[in-house]
Amino acid sequence: MKKLMLTFSLFLLANSALAGPKCTNEPRENWKPAWEVLEIAMKEVPKLKMLKVTKGKCYEIYGWSTSGEKLEIYYHPVTAEVKKRSNW
Repeated sequence: MKKLMLTFSLFLLANSALAGPKCTNEPRENWKPAWEVLEIAMKEVPKLKMLKVTKGKCYEIYGWSTSGEKLEIYYHPVTAEVKKRSNW
């Protein structure tokens, strides 16, 4: 039983580590339009793969930097500040 609980706990920790940040509870009408966030993002990620809204209510962008680095960036939808940046 202890082994099962340990395995389950490790599974939960691993899944929570993969989750993106929580950005806002603001209603959608208070968010910046996606095109405004894209304009900001394109300065750093000129070659875009995808933009989506996450479960944590962030704009998430996947793409490549000018040096070819694969980037995943989460933007706050109201302020457009970067909440998390990583490679994919």
